This record gives sequence, structure tokens and C-alpha cells, in this order.
Amino acid sequence: MKCKALTLTSKKYREVSIDLLECIAILLVLIYHSTLYLNDIVNEPTYLYYARYLFRTILSPCVPLFFFANGYLLFNKEFNLKKHIYKIIHIIILYVVWVLQKLVF
Repeated sequence: MKCKALTLTSKKYREVSIDLLECIAILLVLIYHSTLYLNDIVNEPTYLYYARYLFRTILSPCVPLFFFANGYLLFNKEFNLKKHIYKIIHIIILYVVWVLQKLVF
């Protein structure tokens, strides 16, 4: 379904349904990675552990769904190697600063 939604950076039309799918996938990935509870079904088989395991199993396809939607939205964009390298260097610098901050404080 192609909608007439304009992007902020260009005058091209976007598929709003894919944007919505990516937003939903992002939320599900955040929920999937934020579950910190134990799932020890082997040693303590309780209904609560089975329910938690079922919940994480249902959320498991959200990570490939996010990659699919993100890849689809980036499919027709041109690739700029210089810009890509600058982004990678920026992420590495941020990571190093974050690690040093954790070590010092």
C-alpha cells in the first residue's frame, strides 16, 4: 500500500505500512532484549517459567522482522562509502569513550 507521505529529507513517497512494521519491530526488539528474568525450566518446571519461555518464543521473530523492514527501507538508497566509514568511526569513538567512562568511574 503506497501512501502519499512525504519524508523529511526528500520528496519521494514512502510505504507507511513498512514504516509502521519497523516501528512495531523496534518496540518488540526492545521488549525482547529487556527481559531479565530466569527461565530455568529444567530444574524448576513451574507454569510461570513456561509462560515466560512462551513469551520470549513469541517475541523471537521480531529481530529478523526488524532487519527485514530496515533492509527494505534502505534498499533503494545510494551507498556512500565515505559517509559509511565516518559513521563507523563515530560509533567506535563513542564505544571507546563509553568503555573508558565505565572503567574510570
